[in-house]
Amino acid sequence: MVLFWYFFEAEVSTPLILLTSNTKKMVTYNEIPAVLEQIQKDLRHILNLLSKEGDDTEKKNDLLTRQDVCALLKIRLSTLHNWVKARRLKKYCIGGRVYFKYQDIMDLLKKNAI
Repeated sequence: MVLFWYFFEAEVSTPLILLTSNTKKMVTYNEIPAVLEQIQKDLRHILNLLSKEGDDTEKKNDLLTRQDVCALLKIRLSTLHNWVKARRLKKYCIGGRVYFKYQDIMDLLKKNAI
């Protein structure tokens, strides 16, 4: 999933850097349409998942581990930690372990949807 773009220069021959959740990739000016198409595809996929989850009340109460949340959102543990620290996401400590409510994750995605 693409997180953001960083443009060095606006020249056609200058490569751009595309930063994703776990990689950096050089992208040329000619590759931008394909990358934008992939971004749109990812966003449609996320919105589709959000719309399907609305009816499932059993999943709303599920607890996810930190690893589950990171895998679901394709983020690193450090990002999850920063979200908790910034109070964007609430953690639940049970028996010395950290959990997150599935519904809280879905609410965060809906709140930050583009």
